[in-house]
Amino acid sequence: MKIAVLKERWPEEARVAASPEVVARYRKAGFAVTIEAGAGSGARFPDDEYREAGAEVQEDPAAVLKDADIILTVRGLPDELLGAVKRGAVLLGMLDPLRAKDRIARLAEAGLVVFAL
Repeated sequence: MKIAVLKERWPEEARVAASPEVVARYRKAGFAVTIEAGAGSGARFPDDEYREAGAEVQEDPAAVLKDADIILTVRGLPDELLGAVKRGAVLLGMLDPLRAKDRIARLAEAGLVVFAL
């Protein structure tokens, strides 16, 4: 099973959905983890720490999402990347479904199973 972690695209968002420590735990549990290059930079986690934790680091966000079963996000998945997701993939993040109903509908139309935290 593959977990994907993207760089946040929201202005001034410095958080990342998984630290290198968490990635190491996912790897130990048997998950493959792919993370977008620079995803942890705002939280001061360099790409090399993710590599050391066992993650594959990719420059292209579509490559990160390719075949992902689980997508972890802080603030959501931008519309321009919806075409890269696998139907039936699970998206977890702080998605604010009560104030972003249109965005949640687009995620559902893309075939994602969405959990708002």
